[in-house]
Amino acid sequence: MKTLKELYEAKRIAASPEYMRKEEIREGLQNLIIEALEKLPPNAAQADLEHVFSDIDTAMTALRMIPMDAWVKLMARARA
Repeated sequence: MKTLKELYEAKRIAASPEYMRKEEIREGLQNLIIEALEKLPPNAAQADLEHVFSDIDTAMTALRMIPMDAWVKLMARARA
């Protein structure tokens, strides 16, 4: 009988590269949301979470306006 770790590994390997890319993006966004929530007071409410989502949506709208050639230049600078 396979262990849970072996089953997980088999499933991970079977996942398509596209799915894995999406999971990496989701995980990055999840970490971003957690970081934003950590800056809120301990008694934060659902409305505070919605405000974080709204901020992310606003940022994504602005980022979508940046053309690919600008992203390529930013990547090159980041790697230098």
